[in-house]
Formats: sequence, C-alpha cells, structure tokens
Amino acid sequence: GEFTEGIMKAGQEILLKTTQMLPQLKEAGVVDAGGKGLLIFLEAAAQGVYKTGEVSLREISAGRSPDGQAVTTADFARLATSDIKFAYCTEFFINLNAPEALEKSEHGLKLFLDNIGDSIVVVGDDDIIKVHVHTNHPGDVLEKAMTYGFLSNLKIENMKLQHTNLIEGDAFKTVAASVVSPDTAPVGSPFSSAYSDADAPVKAEPPKEAGIVAVAMGEGMAKLFKDLGADAVIEGGQTMNPSTEDFLDAIGKLTAKSIILLPNNKNVILAAQQAAKLYKEKTVYTIPSRTMPEGFAAMINYLSVLPVEEMTQNMTEAVNEVKTGQITLAVRDTVLNGKTIKQGDILCMESDDIKIVSEDMEDGAVELLEGMTTEGSEMVTIYYGADVTEDDAARIKNRLIAQKPEVEVELHNGGQPLYHYIFSVE
Repeated sequence: GEFTEGIMKAGQEILLKTTQMLPQLKEAGVVDAGGKGLLIFLEAAAQGVYKTGEVSLREISAGRSPDGQAVTTADFARLATSDIKFAYCTEFFINLNAPEALEKSEHGLKLFLDNIGDSIVVVGDDDIIKVHVHTNHPGDVLEKAMTYGFLSNLKIENMKLQHTNLIEGDAFKTVAASVVSPDTAPVGSPFSSAYSDADAPVKAEPPKEAGIVAVAMGEGMAKLFKDLGADAVIEGGQTMNPSTEDFLDAIGKLTAKSIILLPNNKNVILAAQQAAKLYKEKTVYTIPSRTMPEGFAAMINYLSVLPVEEMTQNMTEAVNEVKTGQITLAVRDTVLNGKTIKQGDILCMESDDIKIVSEDMEDGAVELLEGMTTEGSEMVTIYYGADVTEDDAARIKNRLIAQKPEVEVELHNGGQPLYHYIFSVE
C-alpha cells in the first residue's frame, strides 16, 4: 500500500514539472495530457486493489461528504402534487400545410403557449415543427396546432399521476450510509459524476425503433434534450467527459431496437464511436455533434416515423448547418494564435477559434454574435450559464435585435458551468 501511494505521489510531482518540459505546454500553461492519463490509469488499478481491502488511496467517511458535512436523505414524500402547476406534459409534431408558414407558425404558437403553460419548446425545420409544453389544457394546444397542419407522434402524460406513482411505489431508495465520492462511485449509480435521473431503469413498454442518448453540460441543457425527445442524458462537458463505459451503461438501459448517440463535444466523439463498436446486441449510430447546439439541431431532425438510416443521415447533415459561439474566461496568462491573453480576460470563440479577447462580457458577446450572423441567418439562440442571470442575457438579446432586427433571438437557461454563454446561429 505504501509503495503504491509513493508511486502516485512521485508521479504527481513529475506531472507538475511537465509544464516546463515542452515549449507548447509552457506556452499554454498546462500539464502533459498523456502523463495525466497514465496517473489516472494507475489510480484506477490501485482502486481495484482497494476494493479487495489491500490499498486505500482515498479516505471515505461514513455519513459525511468530502468536505465533512453530514449527509441526509431527501424527503421526497413531502413533495406534494399541488406543487406541479401544469399537469400535462404534451408533445407532438406539426406537419405544416405550407412550408412558407414555418416562421408565422412558430411565432404564433409561442405567443399562445406562453399564456397556458411553461417548459415550452417550439422548433421548426423545413415543413415540420416539434412542440413540447406543460399545460393544464392539452386539448386547447392540439386545437391551436391543427390550424397550422396535421399532427403526428402525439404524447400526453399526466405528471401529477406519475409523481403519485413514484411516491407510493419503490422509485426512491434511502441514501447509503457511507458516502461515495462522485469520482469513485460505480458508473450509473446516483453518486456517479456521469449519472442523471434519465439513467433510472425504464418501465417495460413496446420498444421504439430508435432511442437517443445525449451528452449535456448543465441542468437546463439536459432538460432541453429531454424535452426534445432524448431517452437518456449523460451529464458531461469539458471538465467531466463521459467515457465509453458511460455510453455502454446508458445504452444498456434502453429498450429501443437501435440507439443513436449524441456526444455534443469533440472530445467525446471517440468514446461514443468506441461504444457503438463494442455494443453488439443492437445497432448503435454516432452523430458527430461537436457542440450542444449541434446536438439540438440533430434532435430537431429526430423523426421516429422515418427509417433509422435515413433519420441518422438527416441528423448528421443538420449538425453542419449550425454555428456555435462560446464565452468563457481565461484561467491563466498565455499566448495563443498570436493573441496575448491574461488571466480573467473574456474569450469569445466561434467553434474552437478565439475571435475576440474582450474586457467586457456583454460587449464581447454582442460583437461575436454580430460577426456570426450573416445575411442568411434566421435564428440566434442564447443559452446562458450558471454564472450569469437572465437579465444579463436579455441585455445581449436586446442589443443584438437592435443591430440585427431581421434575426429572431431566443433565450434559454442552459445552466452550464465553465461557459457563461453558448450561442447557436442558424
């Protein structure tokens, strides 16, 4: 045990020194990725030994979190159905009578749905609109929608009834007495960093032709993917990338005949592709979505009435029709692509390219969006993160509308960490 721990400590010391070993690492101020990967591999091997009682690299205190705070069990029984404001989760597609009616239909539906519900998603592509809303009057929603075209793929669920069944059934379990770190918990457990509530076992039902597993960063982003029809969402991102095993675990929980993976991060595509190769029981497709906006574009083209091969082709083509912008802060002084960057500078990126280094987040965001919107741009979506408010995002929206009045702009609470804003331009 002491020998293994000594190796880990020595390896950590060497890893920190790699920052000075290569000019590229020194310029970026980062450690060697391969060296860090080797340490993670060694630690995982040691953890495997630990489970047999021989080595312990992490101290886990029963009943306490890593920061020493006592852990209690959430009392789900106290959640009353009266807390659910709108009872019916309503989803469907509108097949438009005329493709030119798309813009008018989207705008009219949003105004109507704002008055009778929440959790509204109205997204269109060519001659189809996908609608999701929580409301107490699903019949009124369907009547309004039928004025624009015929409906398909209808699904209406009573969320109050679902809530009652969960409370009275065996859906919630007591938190284990010993607290497990998210980094060491088994993949798929409630304590795992890759776990989300969509990972819970699904009820037996007729299998779908194709199920969707999407990666999302932030609670709001995860909810949007679910609202658009994702069957499982793996929480991940730049600082918590899901592994091949995470994908395999999520795939195994779905009953669909085929599975479609949306990695939504360029660093996760390889893990998704590897999972697709390893899973032999079903055909698994990987859509090479590099960002969450690309994933949303793919989801709009997720039409279960189409053959799976045709649907995945449409989804793949859709990811190339979206521009993605991101706003984040520099964490260190460095020089990248000839730009001198200081810690705390605001980095405004299109895809992976730093377009603007700004001292003001709002000014930088507006300048980036003005450059991303061209003559053919129709829609800009602003996903604001955990570190900014809706009012902050609304100011960016209003300034962009003043500069580009022909472009429709939407706001969504993505809740993502690390990136203050993620933009989608279509």
